Amino acid sequence: MQPACLVSLIHLTAGSEARKKLLVFAVMSVSLLQMVSRGPAQDWTQTSAPSQLWSGVASSADGSKLVAAARFTGRGFNPSGVYVSTNSGRTWRLTSAPIQYWGRVASSADGTQLFVIGADNPSWPPGARIYRSGDAGSTWTATSDAGYIYTWQLPPTLSIAPSGGGILLSWPANASDFVLQQNADLSATGWMDATNSVTQTKSGNQVFIPNPIGKSFYRLRANY
Repeated sequence: MQPACLVSLIHLTAGSEARKKLLVFAVMSVSLLQMVSRGPAQDWTQTSAPSQLWSGVASSADGSKLVAAARFTGRGFNPSGVYVSTNSGRTWRLTSAPIQYWGRVASSADGTQLFVIGADNPSWPPGARIYRSGDAGSTWTATSDAGYIYTWQLPPTLSIAPSGGGILLSWPANASDFVLQQNADLSATGWMDATNSVTQTKSGNQVFIPNPIGKSFYRLRANY
């Protein structure tokens, strides 16, 4: 393999158990290389992908469909594009994604759902967007928001314990934007915000229910 800055490697196994092959794809800073071998990575061959400053590569589960993105076209540091291959990297084509500065890529197992982060400013972030293709790179749609990565947070745990002739409900202090609700059964309807006052302590948020009668169910609802 020629000297270059290694950006990413993908290791895949494909074929039957009797004829299993190891596919390794390397994204280099100057060229995109592909190796198909039954053993260690030895016989590398350059693909038809143009020489770019590549930033990411992703593959379908079977290694047949690939997507690769480049940050720059080359030493001139001009914006580049997103490329796809449907034959395990032997040949590549430029997709309809806009010519700009691209970063990391991701692919679904079947290679139809593709995601790439990119921006029209070479100094991103901020200003970067996530682009999605639902048809293996034929068309692309940019996310509505720029410069943000959204994460999902696990809901807080609601704890219950007997206390002084009643019950004490508590949840973490950093979940102050959640509201306690109650219901007489576990149906999807009928939930109402509890009217009991919330006490904030060092250990968290607490609600004391004195002398509970019958059965009641409680949950936390996000208040945002």
